[in-house]
Amino acid sequence: MEEKSQDRKDRQRKTEVTSSRAMLLRNIGLAWLILLAGIALGMYIFTARVWPYPVLKEVMAFVAGHPAEETSIAEKLENDLDLKPSQQAY
Repeated sequence: MEEKSQDRKDRQRKTEVTSSRAMLLRNIGLAWLILLAGIALGMYIFTARVWPYPVLKEVMAFVAGHPAEETSIAEKLENDLDLKPSQQAY
């Protein structure tokens, strides 16, 4: 009797471990597919220059800034969001 109950407990533990591994692999696979889909979408947007491309182009220009400008991205964002003005308006 005790052997049967011990066998059941052992089988239950094995199935719990197997199901948790399967869930982990499923989540990793799902994250991988989402990552690949995002990369593919980004490549399509930049090669075909469809809808969000103009917005992304403006963001890239904002991040790059002027060649003579020495402010960081954080300083630019603080200035644009009126958190800490670092540039004087004329």
